[in-house]
Amino acid sequence: MQASIPSQHHRPLPWVDQCLELTERGELDEALQAGRQALEEGLRNNTLWLMLDVFAYLAGKRGRLGDAALAFGCADAEFTHRAAMRRPAEQRAHDVTLAALREAMPAYFVSALLTEGAALSVEEAARLALDA
Repeated sequence: MQASIPSQHHRPLPWVDQCLELTERGELDEALQAGRQALEEGLRNNTLWLMLDVFAYLAGKRGRLGDAALAFGCADAEFTHRAAMRRPAEQRAHDVTLAALREAMPAYFVSALLTEGAALSVEEAARLALDA
């Protein structure tokens, strides 16, 4: 089965892209506000799973590495289940934060958190990452 990239009309672009951009610039309070707006939008239109990598990236930048790992575990499970691929910007955020997790924590601990995150609901993982 070939992995698919979700079509543009299913992408939660405005708020989640703003959250990603603000996180990259280090404007974390503003990114958190945009992330919470994106969460509400994602709940309404069933695209929340697409936002988890960005929320995890923000959690990692805020020093919430455990929550970032849990959100990544859930995101990985969703992308695998849906045979979908991340957009390049989300893949970079995923890779950067995963590297930070592996640098800050023992590998077995990161693995355990990713596994635990895979069992969370998308909403639970998003709310943990955003502390919402």
